[in-house]
Amino acid sequence: MKSDKVLKGQVYFCPVCGAEVSVIRAGNGNLAPVCCNTEMILKAVLNPVYYCSVCRSEVMVICGNEDNLEPKCCNRIMKRYIT
Repeated sequence: MKSDKVLKGQVYFCPVCGAEVSVIRAGNGNLAPVCCNTEMILKAVLNPVYYCSVCRSEVMVICGNEDNLEPKCCNRIMKRYIT
């Protein structure tokens, strides 16, 4: 899967060793992560990212089920970025 636009939460994996990276802050550049001298492959999944409306802290769900997740910061439930 190839994407021209970099999105917060995108996941890339290495087909050689299985390492995964996720985009924390999307920019305007041409992201092309490399691992084991091989271009990493973009997965068809976005890791959900939540932010605090008070202090702007962010958390990303790396794995697992987020159905019952309610991250809190500054005594408030964090909001999910919509991409």
